Amino acid sequence: MKNQYKQHKIKKIPKTINPETTKPFASLGEYQDYAARQRINPRTGKHFASFTEYQSYIIKKRINPGTKKPFASTSEYQRYLANKHKTDPRRIKLKEIIEDGLEGVDENYSWLAKQLGILRASVSQYVNFKAIPSPEIQEKIFKIFNLPYRSIDDAVNSDYAVSSQNKKLEGAKLK
Repeated sequence: MKNQYKQHKIKKIPKTINPETTKPFASLGEYQDYAARQRINPRTGKHFASFTEYQSYIIKKRINPGTKKPFASTSEYQRYLANKHKTDPRRIKLKEIIEDGLEGVDENYSWLAKQLGILRASVSQYVNFKAIPSPEIQEKIFKIFNLPYRSIDDAVNSDYAVSSQNKKLEGAKLK
């Protein structure tokens, strides 16, 4: 029996043998860590010790648009991204669609997650600006709420809005 909840598409790890263990890489993280350790840190002239160290190096090379200086740390960069996501029109529109749609059918995140075949936490991430669903999930969301869109970009570029005045949308609950 298939798992009812499908995880988001995760970057696939190459079907490559880890030269250190002579076994296939067990996870994306293991592969990323190995690949990072093959790179040379230009500042030290030595190999990076881990993927985390490599990521930190890359982030510190990026310029913070607010300060016009390089990011001082990974956490500063993460705060910057979190704030940037809150002003992304696509994420704002997605939040409106989900919240207004759920209000219209008098349901909650758990119900929508079940309809979509994903975890409730994923729906929460969409509404809290932390993630954007795959195109397949976007289409399902629009179908559930009887909306004419095929993608978030269509919704942002359209004047059509979900009406929370419609207490119940006909056919919204999938059987």
